[in-house]
Amino acid sequence: MKNIEIKSFLDFQFPSAPEFSPDGKTVAFVLQQPSLEENKYNGNIWLLDVETRKYRQLTNGGDGKSFLWTKQGTILFKAKRDSSLKKEGENASAWYEISPDGGEAKLAFTLPVSPGKLKAVDDDRFIFTALYRNKNEENDARTPADCDVLEETPFWSNGSSEFTSGRRSRLYVYTRSTGELKAITGPWFDTAGYSVRGNQVLYKGTEWRNAIDRLYHSGFWLYDLDSEETRMVMEPGSIRTEAFALWEDETALVTASDDQQYGRMRFVDFYNMALSTGALEFLAKHEAGASGN
Repeated sequence: MKNIEIKSFLDFQFPSAPEFSPDGKTVAFVLQQPSLEENKYNGNIWLLDVETRKYRQLTNGGDGKSFLWTKQGTILFKAKRDSSLKKEGENASAWYEISPDGGEAKLAFTLPVSPGKLKAVDDDRFIFTALYRNKNEENDARTPADCDVLEETPFWSNGSSEFTSGRRSRLYVYTRSTGELKAITGPWFDTAGYSVRGNQVLYKGTEWRNAIDRLYHSGFWLYDLDSEETRMVMEPGSIRTEAFALWEDETALVTASDDQQYGRMRFVDFYNMALSTGALEFLAKHEAGASGN
């Protein structure tokens, strides 16, 4: 048997992000493979027929790493195929639309920001988070191009290729028919997650400047997509929360811990959160004790 070599890793393929089509008959997923010549991972979208278990490749540009199903059953994916996009700014992104039956992908729209993933709210609206850079015009004007001015702590994070100082994850809603892009959160608010149900968006995070205590807990807010009104559900600093999701009109499933027994190494428990008051009703306890979540 031949021994594994460094170049053997180039043959590895990595499937990820499976997502059912609206009719449940097809699963789309991303398949990535490393490229030594380009020094990157190329990704394409593949389709799996649920009934026949046969799969086939849908895109072949190597840039299909982020996609979503639309309500109409087509696929939107982010790609860098238009050189004119550079005129719209370094953070602009282009989204292409393709039929699962195949054919040529067509430019659907461009955005002045670059979200990692879109989520369809309805036939016309999409919601997402994207990094927003808060600029210091005075410092930018006098800083050499090959230097960075770091004014916050922390100024880096694991998995990020750029300094995070001044950057926040903002929540946006985009209306395709009108081209309107609306920021739901402010420029200094750091969004830690969101969930959509009907016309309601539940999101968590906190607004901060200069420095943030990583032990400080996010709060919850509820946004109405129709009235464009926002109200606080749970005040920041109340309790440590992790995953959450809207699951009824007036409640959300929230995982949380008061960290009293094991500190931040403790597993979170399951709670029902009332959207009217932010009150948590205990549902189920994790019995495993300490953990590194």
